[in-house]
Amino acid sequence: MDEYHNIHRIAVDPKNENHFFAASWGGGLLEFENDELMYRYENHNSPLATALPGSPNAPYVRIGGMDFDSEGNLWLTNSEVAVNLLKFTPDKKWEGITLPEVANNYKIGDLLVTKNDDKWIILQGGNDAYVVDKTGKQKKRLLVTSYFNNGVHEEFNRMNDILSIVEDLKGAIWIGTTKGVAVYSSPERIWESEKFYASQPGLDLNDGLYHRLLGTENVTAIAVDGANRKWLGTSNSGVYLVSENGEKEIQHFTTGNSPLISDNITSLAINEKTGEVFIGTYAGIVSYQGDAVAPNKVFSDVYVYPNPVRETWDGPVIITGLVESTDVKITDITGNLVYQTTSLGGQAVWNGKNLSGNRVKTGVYLVFCTDKFGEETHIEKLLFIH
Repeated sequence: MDEYHNIHRIAVDPKNENHFFAASWGGGLLEFENDELMYRYENHNSPLATALPGSPNAPYVRIGGMDFDSEGNLWLTNSEVAVNLLKFTPDKKWEGITLPEVANNYKIGDLLVTKNDDKWIILQGGNDAYVVDKTGKQKKRLLVTSYFNNGVHEEFNRMNDILSIVEDLKGAIWIGTTKGVAVYSSPERIWESEKFYASQPGLDLNDGLYHRLLGTENVTAIAVDGANRKWLGTSNSGVYLVSENGEKEIQHFTTGNSPLISDNITSLAINEKTGEVFIGTYAGIVSYQGDAVAPNKVFSDVYVYPNPVRETWDGPVIITGLVESTDVKITDITGNLVYQTTSLGGQAVWNGKNLSGNRVKTGVYLVFCTDKFGEETHIEKLLFIH
């Protein structure tokens, strides 16, 4: 695969997990099925164009980013050419769109297709972003400026050097930059006015002020877990896990306090079914077993493990298969409350201790699960053995 120049993005077909595409920065677009290379698309067999205008026949095609839309179309950016945004349909037809202000000489980076099929595109080298609506008719060069209020004074900050982008579970766009994080909580409003500002999350450190979230860090990667919390990778300080709105730091992993093999993070990905977080670094890949998974829509597949909990088990008890923000109450068989929590996405974790901090006694325990509206319920039984 050496001849395909820097494969840096993978996009898996949402309708077929054995079918995926790889983006090469210099080798074009590669299509795989069942782990076999099926096609290579470049300037000789597709509308993709070479990044070497002085050598028009050279197959040096730079794909900056790609993502699938809701209809199964693959959208991809073709860097440093005239037609720099393309759609590749499931029946292998191409359609090209020109982003005129950033054609030819601009390095077009990663691309995010939102739930409503807008395209958010990173312009590398401190050139902000570009947004194209679902129809392809509305286009806007977005100069990323964030609003921040620390509780005493407010300010607007230009954050033009974008390194990463993701859409969270509620449709907000989180952008990682060389000056921390910018968030567009209502991205659909981009078309309503000429000025469109992001907000900059503030960490609450209990000192009466808010502090810009990673305001001095290069945020190179962002991933969203099943509880809508944000994992943030940096170029020098390892990985952070913060609350849904970014106001609380939950975890911070570095080479000094964890098995992380480098503090220079290049990518993040989460298995939404298991909660496992994959962390790409310059020194290789490691993973961390997270405690949040994607929620179910109904209580159709709830189970508790381990069950029974034997005297030799000192790990957590997992209640999974839950709906979003499930209220979980655990009682003994006589109805005394021993633990209460809210699920992280579709999963709740219990350390096996009661409200006094002591390990519960041998016996049968009931797990009562209620959705956040108080309308749907589910009950599981759990046996503890000493």
